[in-house]
Formats: sequence, structure tokens, C-alpha cells
Amino acid sequence: MAEIERKYVLALPFVVLVMLVSTAFEGASIGLIIPLLTVMMHGRGDAEGEFGGVLDWIVERANAAYPGHAIEAIGIAMLGLLMVKAVVVTLGWLVISRIDGFAQADVRNAIARKLLNAPYKFFIVQEYPKLVNIIGNDSWRTGQAIQAIYAIAGALAATIVLGALAIYTSWRLFLIVLVGAVIARLMQQSLAGRLERLSEKVSQANERLGEQMLATIDFARMLRLFGQQDRMYDRFHDASENVRKTLFENEKLGSVFGPVMEIVQATLFIVVLVVAQRIGMTLPEIIAFLALQYRLQPQILGVTEGVLDLAALSGSIRNTEWLLGQPDDVVPGTQHQPLAKIDQALHFKSLSYCYPDDDKPAIIAADFVIRPGRATALIGRSGAGKSTLINLLTRLIEPDAGEIVHGDTPIRAYHPNDWRSRIALAGQDIDLIEGTVAENIAFGAGGVTRADIEEAARLADAHDFIMAMGGYDARINAFGSNLSGGQRQRVGLARALARRPDLLILDEATNAVDGLSEHTIITLLTEHRRFGMAVVISHRRSTLNACADGIVIDAGRITEAGPLRGLDFYQRMEMSPDLGGELGAA
Repeated sequence: MAEIERKYVLALPFVVLVMLVSTAFEGASIGLIIPLLTVMMHGRGDAEGEFGGVLDWIVERANAAYPGHAIEAIGIAMLGLLMVKAVVVTLGWLVISRIDGFAQADVRNAIARKLLNAPYKFFIVQEYPKLVNIIGNDSWRTGQAIQAIYAIAGALAATIVLGALAIYTSWRLFLIVLVGAVIARLMQQSLAGRLERLSEKVSQANERLGEQMLATIDFARMLRLFGQQDRMYDRFHDASENVRKTLFENEKLGSVFGPVMEIVQATLFIVVLVVAQRIGMTLPEIIAFLALQYRLQPQILGVTEGVLDLAALSGSIRNTEWLLGQPDDVVPGTQHQPLAKIDQALHFKSLSYCYPDDDKPAIIAADFVIRPGRATALIGRSGAGKSTLINLLTRLIEPDAGEIVHGDTPIRAYHPNDWRSRIALAGQDIDLIEGTVAENIAFGAGGVTRADIEEAARLADAHDFIMAMGGYDARINAFGSNLSGGQRQRVGLARALARRPDLLILDEATNAVDGLSEHTIITLLTEHRRFGMAVVISHRRSTLNACADGIVIDAGRITEAGPLRGLDFYQRMEMSPDLGGELGAA
């Protein structure tokens, strides 16, 4: 069971109490079957002194209080006990259901919090479909574990009460029932092991199916351009069939257990009748015991099925525990220095980074400076390491060696959230959220007014198309799917400018066909409105011309750094019209 759910185990005493009390009332009602049937068979007066003890006292009191109506009195008492039992169970399970609902919500919320607090590096190394499966499937199944535990506890409590009454009625018959319960337990243990193994297969099959589900949406454009819808369907169909077959194996094992248990119960019923007749039990006693057995067996079965449910949920529980056990981006209790502004030079000192499971370093001993109040071009071919440097600068990942220093302070001394709050990024891969245009521009910029939003949109050359689509309250679909690539880039830049960042990062902000104009970018970088310093990634020379400094990276190594127009690489770009087009955004 996931750690987040363990506190809800504290509710188990309440579950047990509810079942003990309710089953005690039910058992007392069943016990009244004996005097009721005896009075019916032998007459009201003749039944007195028949039983001894509590039952004889009940018959005497019924005859004395309701002369000639003892049968009716006992029957009403039985119904009254069952009604009290029903009230206790209803109220108890309303409380338990509420607790269970909170438990399941806590699991989902804990997963969301973990994913939001996990370091970005975690998402680099983990398989996307696995995480989606945990969120969409395993989290719900883990929440069901608390239901299974409550069911087991309740069934055990009921078993204890009904078992005690059965012993009181006939300990010899109870021993026979106990033997049957042991046989059922042995069968359940054998089945539970197989269900646990199948549970792992179900989780794996769901992950593969989730991967295909996502592919049909994520690759919608590519599949149509290359005419691969049928191939994608075949892959989806195979994954779906694998889930169906795995679930069928799971259900098949579970379905076998029920009929076998029915055979065991029928056998016990016959054996109990035969033994009861041999030991001289009266018919009312036999009927009462059989009624207790009838109510006892579902409780025993409930314990068994609860254990089997936990076994079937074990794979999902382990996946959820694995995710919740991942470290957070920031260790709680860590002390950080306050950060007012990023207004000093950023020194990259011998910075190195290698992605997990990759033998080749992405950044190797990088040394350079980003000066305040200036625009710096980050230049390099696709795959050179530009995006990795940006991820290091924004602290989405941390270096394996070296450090970035802000003035005289290593940036690791600041809280990552404080550091990122002074940075804004706009470009080709910045997603938009589902909501209004205004909500997207204000995203991450606390306290902005409508005037601030419109000003940022005008600076990003987005105001005109926004008004054409219905204004700032017009809706944008998730990921901006109802906008063109250029429109998405302009809204993304407006969002970045609305934050008034100290450091603005433009990552291929002009690469869309209908994207930001060169004039807009050059004006923005020249006037430095709404930001302090800027880092620009672009393969267009005209965009780079607006930068004062430049950094050239090749295969993870910094080959040049300094004033842009003094760089050999930039001068070669000026002389070769083809060289600029070879640059990429990675």
C-alpha cells in the first residue's frame, strides 16, 4: 500500500467496531430462530424450559409479556435487531466511504504534487507511457487498495462474531466449517501468487496500450502525411489485444475460485446436516446453525476475496509507490539565499553535463560570460548543445561539474523557483494552455493587468491577430492547436514579456513561416523593453545581428565567445549564405 494511504489504516478500529456491533445484532436475530421455531413446533407453553439459559429466559419473558402471542413477539424482536443492524451498517459505511474517498483523492493529489515537484531530469529518463499509465490507471487501482483493506477488516470482525455464535450453538459443527475455511484459505494462497504475477503483466500491457493511444494523437500530423494510419491501427490493435488477453487471464483465474468455493460450501452444508442428525441436534438448532453458516461463509469469502484483490492490485501499488518515492527537485529544509534580480554577469565556469544513459557528454568544460544589459547570441549547429546550455541556465537540470555564477554567487545558492521567476523563455517549443488568450499571456506573471497583457501582446506583434480572432477573451485550445505556428510563437513571446524578466531567452522565435518578423525581434532586442538581458538562439543572421555578444558551441564545447562581430564563425556566416541555414535549434 502506498505510504500516502497508511494514515487511513488508523480508521480500521472504526471499521472493526461497526462490523462487530452490526454483526452482533444480526447474530442475536439469528439466535432467536431457535426459540421461535421451538414455540411454533411445540406450542407456547410447552416450549418453556426446553433450552435452558438465555434462550429459555427469552421464551419465558415472551409468554409472560405477550400471552398467546410469543411467536409474534419473538418475530418482532428479530426484525427489530435486524433494523438496528441495518442502521449501524448504513451510518458506519457512510463514514467509511467518506474516508475512502479522501484516501483515493490523496493518492491522486500526491501523484500530481510529485510530478510537479520532480526534477526535470526525471522526465528525461523516464518513459512517458509509464507515467501516463500510473496517473490514469495505477493511481485509481492503488486507491482501491484501501477499500480492500477495509473489506478484509470488516469481514474478519463479522467472522469473529458469527463464529463465536456458531461455537455456542455447536462447537463440533463449527470445527467442520473451520476445516472448510482452511481448505479455502489454501486455495486462495495458491491463487494469490498467480494473480500477483499477472498483475505485473496487466500493468505492462496497459503501459504499451497507453503508448499507442498517445501516439494516435501526438503523431496525428505525421501519420497522415506519411499515410501510416493503417499501420498505427495495427499496432494499437495488437496492444489492445494484449491487454484483453492479459485481463482475461486475470478474470479467468478469479472466475474459477467462485464456483470451486460454491462446491466447498455445498459439501459443508451436506456434511453439517449429516453430523447434526447423528449428534442429536433439534431441528431448530440445526436451522439456526445453518443460518449462521450461511451468513458466516460470505464473510470468510470476503476475507479471501479481499486478499485476492490486494494481490491483483499489487502491481499498480508498486508502480505508485515507486513514483511517490522519487526525490523532489528541492530537498525540504534546504536554505537558499534571496534573489531580488538577475542583474549581474553570468559566469559559466568549467560547466559539464552528460545525460543519463548517454556515454557522450552533452556539454564539456564550458567557460563563457553572459553580460548584463546585452543580448547574447548562442550559435551552433543542430545537436551542438545549445538547448542543454539553456536547460542548465534555467536550472531544469544541474551540471555534473562546474557551476554558473551570478556575480559572485553560484546560482545553486538560490531556490530554483526564485531563479526561474526572473527568467522567461519564448520560442518554438513553448506550449500554450487551454484557456483564454489573456490567461495564456498572464500565465506565470502574477498581478498583471489587462493593460499589461495588451502591451506585451503589442510588443510581440500579436495584438492584431488576437483582435481578429475575437479579442483577449477568445479561447485557445490545449497546446494552441487552433492557432498557427506563428500565432503560437507570438502569444508565447507575449507571455514571456508579460513577466518583465531579467533574462529573456528566445529559442528560434522566428522559425515559423508566419512567425515573428525580423523587425519585431530586432526592435525588441535593441530597445530592451520589459527585460534586462537576453540570450538568442537562431539560425537567421538578421536576428543574430541584433545581438552584441556571441557564443559558439560545437559538439558540446565552447569554441568562441566574445563580441559577436569579432567571432570567426559569425564572419564565415557573413561570407557564406549557406552556413546560416545549417544552424539548428537543438
